[in-house]
Amino acid sequence: MAQIDPQVQTLVDDYIDCLQSKAAADEAVQAAKQKLLDYSQSVKKKTIFYSAGSVTVSVKNRTVFPRLNQPGRKELEQAVKAGGWWDKTLSFDVIKLADAYDNRRLPADLAGRLKPLAKSERQVRIFVNESTS
Repeated sequence: MAQIDPQVQTLVDDYIDCLQSKAAADEAVQAAKQKLLDYSQSVKKKTIFYSAGSVTVSVKNRTVFPRLNQPGRKELEQAVKAGGWWDKTLSFDVIKLADAYDNRRLPADLAGRLKPLAKSERQVRIFVNESTS
C-alpha cells in the first residue's frame, strides 16, 4: 500500500466533512422551504410578512428536457433536427429550449414533436425581502 501523506488525509477528510455538512444543510433548506410553502398555501397568501421584512413563495411547473447523457436525449435531438431547428442553434441548450417551449415561441410542428419528450417539473422558489429600516 502506498504511503499516505497525513496532510492529504486531513484535506480529504475535511472535504468529505464539508460535503456531508452541505448535504445535511441542503436537506434542512428543502424542509424549511416545504414548511414555508405549506404555510403559504394554508393561509392562501404568496407574500408572508415577518419581523425583518417579507417572504414571497412562488410555485410553478416548468418544462424540462433530457440533459446530456440522460435517457431520451437522442430522441430529443432527433426531434429538434427533424423540426429544422438544429442548424439554428450554436449549442444545444435544453434550458433555453424548454423556455421557448413554455413560452410558445417554437413552431407548432416542432412543439408537437417535443411534447412527448417534455416533462413537467415543479419549481418552488422562496424570495426573502428584508426591509432596510
